[in-house]
Amino acid sequence: MDRSPFIENLTLGIAKYFEKLPCVKSTVISEKTHVHEAALTSWEQKNSCVLPQDLKNFYLATDGLQIKWYWKQRGETVPCGVIEIARLSHLKLIGPKRQSVNSELPSLLDIESDSEDVCDGHLKPKFKDGCKIFVLDHCQGAGKVCLVYPKRKDSSDGSSQQPSIWFLDRALDFHYLTSDFVSYYRLALAHLGIPQWQLLFTPYGPPTKTRLLLNMFAPERLIQKIPS
Repeated sequence: MDRSPFIENLTLGIAKYFEKLPCVKSTVISEKTHVHEAALTSWEQKNSCVLPQDLKNFYLATDGLQIKWYWKQRGETVPCGVIEIARLSHLKLIGPKRQSVNSELPSLLDIESDSEDVCDGHLKPKFKDGCKIFVLDHCQGAGKVCLVYPKRKDSSDGSSQQPSIWFLDRALDFHYLTSDFVSYYRLALAHLGIPQWQLLFTPYGPPTKTRLLLNMFAPERLIQKIPS
């Protein structure tokens, strides 16, 4: 494993923390060659969005990141936590698929609520409002962590406001996480990438297995959420 100061600083020393835990067997950190300014500019022009400076700085350091850690359970080494940030080329716009004109099936736009729902004091994103939504982490199929650009209500040219970070659950409901990328990244590290930790920020909460793992490795995260 690369123990360079760069990796230590990038991951806030999480590997050293795992080394102190007797049940953790190994930590694998995969970072990529940094992105050039030209690639960032190309992405912004293609998507008509300006990346927030903290996310730009991240990509200028590494083109995506994955941290996996494994622990010993009943004599076997099994994967436990994963922290992942998508590569710039994988940071793609998502949205509802259009049904065929001959289809009687409703699309997400048809069933999406017209009301202005609020989560933690923030208006929830809506595809029909023209929000631009990009996936930072697919959460191993448990949902999606998204970079969301809300469309300005007074904008006629499609320009967008500063993005925030939201969790899109499997029921296609949005839950507010943080106002910026750095805050989300710190949240992911604080929760050690334990599967489905993002569900702590939903009304229904995470499954029992997630709570058990958090209670074992990061019990303070069950007491309160980090303010954004």
